[in-house]
Amino acid sequence: MLQDCFVGGTPDWLKEKSREEQRAYFSHAYRFFEDNFGKENIISAVVHMDEATPHMHLCFVPITPKP
Repeated sequence: MLQDCFVGGTPDWLKEKSREEQRAYFSHAYRFFEDNFGKENIISAVVHMDEATPHMHLCFVPITPKP
């Protein structure tokens, strides 16, 4: 089953970050999903920088290895 996640932060916290710091934040969040669910299970990841508060929509299939 496909999962659609919203990755964001408070508007004030994100606005005080430079563009480079914002990109690092979203890259770190992407790596979290990649490390926990596998890059092959990430369907899409889109960062919206053109809205009031930057945020990322990330879709993935939550397949994890059996213990």
